[in-house]
Amino acid sequence: MKIEEILKKSGSTEFLYYKSGGIIFSSGDAPINHFYLNNGDIKLISKQGYIKQLIFGNRHCGEGIADFMIFTDDVYPFTAVALSDCEIYKIAIVDYLLLMDEHPEISAEMLRSMSKILYHNVQLSDIYFIQDSAEKLISFMNYLKRNETDQRLYSFQIYLTRKEIASLVGLRVETVIRTIKKLEKQKLLKIINRKIFY
Repeated sequence: MKIEEILKKSGSTEFLYYKSGGIIFSSGDAPINHFYLNNGDIKLISKQGYIKQLIFGNRHCGEGIADFMIFTDDVYPFTAVALSDCEIYKIAIVDYLLLMDEHPEISAEMLRSMSKILYHNVQLSDIYFIQDSAEKLISFMNYLKRNETDQRLYSFQIYLTRKEIASLVGLRVETVIRTIKKLEKQKLLKIINRKIFY
């Protein structure tokens, strides 16, 4: 049985809607609930004032949000923000742990998810330490495109903003903009209506 079906049948689960830009939880909150993304996209961010923003990652439809927090006594180290209108299952962590005991497939899926996130973070940290901005962006775009069946040039649209790219790879926004223009002149990517195609 799929996780969303198990959650739907549980009497402990609450179904929530968030508009784009809505806050699911904030940095510093105690994790008393588990959140599962049934529909939509969210990002996990750390903010320093109004300008600086570090993106820890995105979560998509069919993924738990901060699964690892179920097993810690710490507060959330980031804020979860809806990137689109979202449908989210919310269940108390104590009830979710009971469901995990009853349905081993939930534990298996959570381990797969956490392994995928750990792999993602290791890959991004390798890219983060590349010094040359053009090489860094090419490595990052190769990473984003790695699972696409169509690997032809310009076949893949990058849905991240320049600011989000800068945050993920450790560059200034101005450097990302300048490097993207340089890569376009080299015909390594294409810009159509301000969207990046790689």
